Amino acid sequence: MIAEDLAYEGFASPEVGSSRDLLETLVVNHGMQTLEAFVERHGTRLDQRGSGLVPALKNWLQREAPYDAVWNTAFGDMYAALLSNQPDEVDRSAAALALRAHAFGLEGDWQFQLDSPASFMFDRWMLPLGDAVRVSTTGNTVLIDTRTTDGWRQSVFQRDEDGWGSDDAQSIPVFDHPGLHCNIVPIECLPAASPAQRLVKDLYDAGTPNDADMLLRTCKEAADLISEFAGIYLPWVSESIKGLIPLPPRPNVLHSASGNLAPGLISVTNQPLRCALAEQLVHEATHQHLYILKRLGPLEDGTDETLYYSPFRKMGRPIFYILFAYHAFANVLLFYRMARRNGLPDDEPGVTSARTLEEDLQSVEEALMTTKALTPLGRALWEPLHERLVGEQSWNR
Repeated sequence: MIAEDLAYEGFASPEVGSSRDLLETLVVNHGMQTLEAFVERHGTRLDQRGSGLVPALKNWLQREAPYDAVWNTAFGDMYAALLSNQPDEVDRSAAALALRAHAFGLEGDWQFQLDSPASFMFDRWMLPLGDAVRVSTTGNTVLIDTRTTDGWRQSVFQRDEDGWGSDDAQSIPVFDHPGLHCNIVPIECLPAASPAQRLVKDLYDAGTPNDADMLLRTCKEAADLISEFAGIYLPWVSESIKGLIPLPPRPNVLHSASGNLAPGLISVTNQPLRCALAEQLVHEATHQHLYILKRLGPLEDGTDETLYYSPFRKMGRPIFYILFAYHAFANVLLFYRMARRNGLPDDEPGVTSARTLEEDLQSVEEALMTTKALTPLGRALWEPLHERLVGEQSWNR
């Protein structure tokens, strides 16, 4: 590993180091730069759809937004809208961004008209479906009027030391645990055209009920497991995962997913095995760290067109996805090794075989070693992991 890559090693694994300050800087700077580009491109249209919304967004650009405000799907939706230029998505994402800003203390009054009805979130509260929104903020009070098919409906939010509260809106479940805080996001909260919908594509049966209480229980048990047996992975998870979409259980299937344009949000199978969920959290948190680092630049230069066999997908995959998989599964293996050293029971249900992980990782290492396409950022994600895995094997012998 050359000196210029050392700053990025903390994105490889929490066992290699910490890059929390750089991570937060990357997220906030990228998010606000993207917001500036969004307002510049679509400000005229947004002004035509209402009043006060563009000034509110411009006001936010003059402030130092906190990491937790920016590492959110509202920013992923905005970025997707910049890429697609679909008018409905531009309008929806602009209103969602302003509501996100108000949840973090930005003041401002605005009103906005939508061509298609949409449902928004304010903090952990669901607003009713409507085609127009009016917002007024004063101190620790936010008033949001939504025009529904039955007329205008007002939701009043008051902020105290426990956060935002309301008697006029529907709250979503929240998992709050020492070291880990995330929303349990019902699929009904996901806009139809949002990137977050891709996390549940073909995996959700609308007729199947979902047990949020079971997921909350399993989350607590998984967080306790990580904290007890592999504590350095809890910040790794908590800094990057802010929301969980529960997927209905299927026989013999444990699924999880994340996406580059759905910051902080993952989908997971809703099931009772704490170790299985702990593994999924570590796995998807690792993907989230890769997405953040990728904002600095590409991880591979596009010159390697070879399809390398992936034992994880049972098919040929481009070098980017070989790196993508190695990064995640190597962290899962390190997580299990640490947990075993610290007393995780051998008969813990839901544990993936360490031997299988080792064999699968070894089978793709040659591709990563021989390709010339990985950039310094790409190498910083896998080389420290490889050194750690090999070093632990030598030590164990």
